[in-house]
Amino acid sequence: MAGNGLSLSTTTFAVDFTRDNAWTGSQRGTPQTITNGTIDLDTANNFLYTPAAADDLEFSNETNGQSGFIKLINPSGYAITPQSEVKKSATFATDISTAGTYLVSYFCDGTNVYVSASAALS
Repeated sequence: MAGNGLSLSTTTFAVDFTRDNAWTGSQRGTPQTITNGTIDLDTANNFLYTPAAADDLEFSNETNGQSGFIKLINPSGYAITPQSEVKKSATFATDISTAGTYLVSYFCDGTNVYVSASAALS
């Protein structure tokens, strides 16, 4: 018996991650701040992206089912070029390459990342 009056014994706990869960407290991730357009999905699900020059937009560590948001602040209208795994509308690259702040949503299927951007926000 430990000095605090507690007794420890071998106990097995089972956690079922396949069931729906409910939380009483807030569940949120801290946005990852980046200046490079390579977004590592292992680091976060939400990102604050401010390019410092023309840049490629690409993702690494794509995981099926991951989704989130990218707050893209393009201060000088830098050209942002989506790479081949980024699936987007025909005007996506032109839209986000204009100076402004955009909210980009994304969803990953494990191979490709599907994105959609807001209009410039004020």
